[in-house]
Amino acid sequence: MPSLQSLPFELIQRIADSLCLHCTPLPQRCEWDIPLRQPDWKPRDSLPVSSHCGCRRHRVYVTEARVHSSALAALCLTSKRLRDAAARPLYHRPNTSKWWLLARTLLARPDDLARDVKELFSPESFVEPEDESHVSPQVRAYLTSLVDAHVASMPEGYRREYLRLRAMNDKVMSMYDTDKISLITTLCPNAETIEAVVWFGDIFCFSAPNSLPRLHTVELVEGDTEGGIEVTGSLLQLWKAAPNLQVIRGTSMSQETAGEGRTQPLGVVLDKVKVVEFENSTISAEALALLLKLCPKLETFYYSAGDACVGYEQFDPSQAKELLLWHGNSLKKVELDLGRWDCWEEWDMWEEDDEADAIEAFEERGVEFKIEYKPRF
Repeated sequence: MPSLQSLPFELIQRIADSLCLHCTPLPQRCEWDIPLRQPDWKPRDSLPVSSHCGCRRHRVYVTEARVHSSALAALCLTSKRLRDAAARPLYHRPNTSKWWLLARTLLARPDDLARDVKELFSPESFVEPEDESHVSPQVRAYLTSLVDAHVASMPEGYRREYLRLRAMNDKVMSMYDTDKISLITTLCPNAETIEAVVWFGDIFCFSAPNSLPRLHTVELVEGDTEGGIEVTGSLLQLWKAAPNLQVIRGTSMSQETAGEGRTQPLGVVLDKVKVVEFENSTISAEALALLLKLCPKLETFYYSAGDACVGYEQFDPSQAKELLLWHGNSLKKVELDLGRWDCWEEWDMWEEDDEADAIEAFEERGVEFKIEYKPRF
């Protein structure tokens, strides 16, 4: 049989593309791409990007990505011809764990490999260089420029506190994991999806407004077992950078107030967002109103409440009905699971008549509505 090297380049390219999960999704994807909503109202604990739930879906998800990436990397090391075919699909979904090496490559190849990145995946923990000197001077200089620009944009009071914390973690090896995915994101202007486990701090804080024009889907998971991700607080910079966002998914989203009395987050409007799905989250009525103003064309809203480990404020069924009917002019489907909230006794509990009235009110608007509000413990 002919050798791989003797095949037409177009065929070799097709073989390489078949190993790329971006170019060729898994034919049996349904085995691990479990729908977000479960029929028995027991939603998954987290998105597959996180191992917190310990489910098979996460294991398959990570294993498949690692196997396909390794195969493409091996092709790149075989010959120049195979490298030419495999390099682009390899960087469609690059391995971000050794972030300093990836940053070095993307900085050196801004016009091809950096623009080939389509999917960004941030793990729960990054591999760290064995020594500070292993991080190239180019990466150090680039990080310094990002931090300086970020600091210059801060209000004075916040700036002092940020610099104080930076002084305690001034080495590159002591960077927050949130900073690492934020740094990599700035080098990938054509990213279409971001899946990330994020920690405290301003997430994607280095991304300039409109710098991610092709980003259409984000899936974010809080890295800690306590606390949550502020919907319009720490994520504000991402919303500014991605004007064409369409889908927002998150686990452990949390926000108690709109912040500083704002009615909109600094004028940002994500008018292309059609789907918002939050798992294990706690947001107040004020924050829900802000979210609906942020996404005025929202069509599908799925929400499952968490408990006090995530946050201390949670909208109640009456508030949800009022706000969704008032702001959700484009809504087509709403599913709310509030049964896991452990401070339900503070609510004016709904009765079956209240649920029936809500379903009727939404049906009059042409909205499919479902709610679970009884405590499940």
